[in-house]
Amino acid sequence: MHLSYADSTGYRLVRDGQPFYVQGAAGTARMDVLAAYGGNTVRVYDPDSLEVVLDRAESLGLAVIADIPIPAYYKNFWSEGHDLLAERDSVIALVDRFRGHPALLFWMLGNEVFMQGYDRAYLSQYNDLAELVRARDPDHPISTAVIPHQLLKLQLAWTRPAVDFLSLNTFGNLGTLDRLTSYLSLIWRGPYLISEWGFNGPWESENTLWGAPIESPSPTKSRHLADRYYQGISGSGNKRLLGSVAFFWGQKYERTPTWFSMFTRSGEVSEMAHTLGNLWRGDTCPFTGPRVEYLLLGGRGARDSIMLTAGLDVFAAAQLSDSLPAGLQARWEIRSEDWWGQGEVGVGPEPLPGLIQSADLTTASFVTPRHPGPYRLYYHVSDTAGYYSAANLPFYVLASDDR
Repeated sequence: MHLSYADSTGYRLVRDGQPFYVQGAAGTARMDVLAAYGGNTVRVYDPDSLEVVLDRAESLGLAVIADIPIPAYYKNFWSEGHDLLAERDSVIALVDRFRGHPALLFWMLGNEVFMQGYDRAYLSQYNDLAELVRARDPDHPISTAVIPHQLLKLQLAWTRPAVDFLSLNTFGNLGTLDRLTSYLSLIWRGPYLISEWGFNGPWESENTLWGAPIESPSPTKSRHLADRYYQGISGSGNKRLLGSVAFFWGQKYERTPTWFSMFTRSGEVSEMAHTLGNLWRGDTCPFTGPRVEYLLLGGRGARDSIMLTAGLDVFAAAQLSDSLPAGLQARWEIRSEDWWGQGEVGVGPEPLPGLIQSADLTTASFVTPRHPGPYRLYYHVSDTAGYYSAANLPFYVLASDDR
């Protein structure tokens, strides 16, 4: 594995003697589907699963971006006794163990480790670790994943980045990436990879009056994925771009269980995953699974900032697309709003029992929870072919005396 440059084509990764343009996804669920859809790369964040992922990827003809987790910088990094070089032994062990695996594409040394800033000592130790990885494995490039606007702050301090190329995690600002990267010439004129991209994150979305982010249903996300790919990736014509990695190929809880998830835990396939397959293959194959366009509570949608009193009988409706596959099954749930991000550490709100009174494919009636606070109504519809669509709607329960 190495980087090459030619005036006619720009920068390219070269794998097994051939140019390699990354068309991949972050996450390792249903790697068989990724390969069948025309993807060629997966990004794995957890070193504990790296061996299994590498072996599975090799059997499917896929390449693997291997993250090397290291502590991120924060204000009290040094005063609390941290030292980046304390990671030296674990980094060496990881690199030595997997550097010879044929599925390995490159090392990702740190993911957003400059999120809360930096100082020169941290940057110096980061470069020392990168040079250590290079010394142990000169056959695979090294990168680090950053948020584009952070690079503007790093310009003055990171005078000698020891990575081979930069990796950019970008969501809502993907369309302005060319402008952002043009500002970086003081420190970086080389290649870059888009290491995470996708639909707007919860931090970029519209909010209800009480601050709950509004999540779009699956078909809207799919349309946005296609628009962003054509605008910021395939249509950019940027000779510095090495490829892109979509987020998230699996089931990931980030504010909700469905925000970035392209699959369910049982492996059902979303329209977003199908859309990525079309983009990778240059195809226009229609999605044959169910499609939920929106949810309504009493005729109102998420942007109406719905507030209801406790113990109220409510009617909900799901609008599905006109073309429906056979054998559809729907699931309706009510969960508390994940206000403190507990779902990201595996303890997100569970469905609340006893609230759904009746439900069918497109309608449901329920009683609002007794306790005041923010909640969400979740809707999941799937077919017998293994496809699904999802939507949710935030609402707020008021105490009876708040009416």
